[in-house]
Amino acid sequence: MSFKIGDIVIKHNIVVAPMAGVTTPEYMKICEAMDAGYAVSELISAEAVVRNNEKTLNMLKGIEKLKMPVAIQIFGANPTTMAKAARKLVDLYHIKMIDINMGCPVPKVALKNGAGSALLRDPEKAGEIVRSVVQAVTVPVTVKIRSGWDNEHINAVLIAKYVKKRGRKRLPFTLELALKVIVVKPIGKLLKKLLKMCIFPLLVMAM
Repeated sequence: MSFKIGDIVIKHNIVVAPMAGVTTPEYMKICEAMDAGYAVSELISAEAVVRNNEKTLNMLKGIEKLKMPVAIQIFGANPTTMAKAARKLVDLYHIKMIDINMGCPVPKVALKNGAGSALLRDPEKAGEIVRSVVQAVTVPVTVKIRSGWDNEHINAVLIAKYVKKRGRKRLPFTLELALKVIVVKPIGKLLKKLLKMCIFPLLVMAM
């Protein structure tokens, strides 16, 4: 079954999820040969991209040669830096989408940098990052979140509302936001609420 993210047609719903140290351009090339619908890269530091970190940029070498739709996933806590990184990656690699990571709980991402899933603690800031990135690029923007910071703080619906509000503000073109929810544990009621309010594609990954 095909679907669209913005104006990008995804030919079916078999997609390659972002996995640190796994979803390299070489791995995505194999998935492309196996007819994957689209793929998302492993998370890339926005700060490193803006600073032209050679090691970080080499992680993406060859991604521009892929024919299937590909998104580069970026993480960071500064809206301006995230916007600059997104724009630079689109210009460098001519990718089809940018994916914002708001789901990674790894300490060096969430605790040290205040990025990844730490943004779930600050819906206003999360929304500002989305707004900045959306305004910086002319490709669809997707957002990856968790169902909540932890099992006691399930706020995916609130975050989705901020994403929806900021993502639709002052857009230079028609754009859909795809919200990807990493479910901490099966939560049927949460997914029903998200599906009810969504005006964009919803992809669910269980962990």
